[in-house]
Amino acid sequence: MTDQIDQETGSSSFTGPSNRVTILIPDESGNLIQAGLVDNIADGERIWSARFIGDRGYLVTFEMIDPLWVLDLTDPFNPVILGELEVPGVSTYIHPINENTLLTIGIGPGVGGLGLDWSTTQVSLFDVSDPSAPNLADSMKLTPAYTDSRCEDVRHCGWSWSWSEATYEHKAFTYWSPDSILAVPLSTYRYLYDEWGYSGYEYVSKLMLVDVDVENQTLGGHGEIDHSSFYNQEDGDTNWWHGYSTSIRRSIFMGDFVYAFSALGISVHNTEDLVVTEVLEIPGQEQPFGQDSTESEDMESEGQNCNDEAATDCVD
Repeated sequence: MTDQIDQETGSSSFTGPSNRVTILIPDESGNLIQAGLVDNIADGERIWSARFIGDRGYLVTFEMIDPLWVLDLTDPFNPVILGELEVPGVSTYIHPINENTLLTIGIGPGVGGLGLDWSTTQVSLFDVSDPSAPNLADSMKLTPAYTDSRCEDVRHCGWSWSWSEATYEHKAFTYWSPDSILAVPLSTYRYLYDEWGYSGYEYVSKLMLVDVDVENQTLGGHGEIDHSSFYNQEDGDTNWWHGYSTSIRRSIFMGDFVYAFSALGISVHNTEDLVVTEVLEIPGQEQPFGQDSTESEDMESEGQNCNDEAATDCVD
């Protein structure tokens, strides 16, 4: 972000974000010095994601629509922009499938393709075989929400905006190249009401799997893994204590199986048909999140037997 100074009045004015890519190389003393610079990239926008692969650089900037920029870094003293593509929504993470294909995740577009729809996660496949003319091969919108007897439209079912940790943490983005499958977590929640009013939350915690056809450059749904039952228990204790961490946090493919990990459970599924082969529940916390530890210790000491030599605070 920069300020411009009016030479006549001396006043400054905000000009918005300014984006650049700087190439540094070591000098004879081992200190980094600037070799090349690409400046004035999408002035007024900001960089949401970047990836550097060999002699290529890829940037995504955004203000109201998402341009993908392709940079040639072959000559570190003269980096140049090769191509640009404007697409709706924004990509917040870029994953290279091969030298000609990029797989990205981000936020879906708003009404009319402008702005962002924060209730939708979007996966996109880009063909960059011609760096001067990058192409959006396919895109797919993902949402964990569903309809039921109370509503026929997801937007009117009471669900909050959904989110995926993979949009800001690359460790939650799992691409399994042997089967060309992408796995990303998606979560949402809604309020529940009974005759007395508000009665709690209902959580949706899923791992969405996407088939990535690199040859035909298409995306398709492979299926989903659902951990929601771990967080919607009838007794309400787990529901209350763990509502802050209901998402599937990580996934991993091993052999013919995919493993999904969340705070209260692990599930193992056959990769081809997602049939569950094993479920392991993880014990929850022994006290509500945020309860003062000294309060817990006092409660424990009150229950100690005075005949116990280790008891330090007890009542006969």
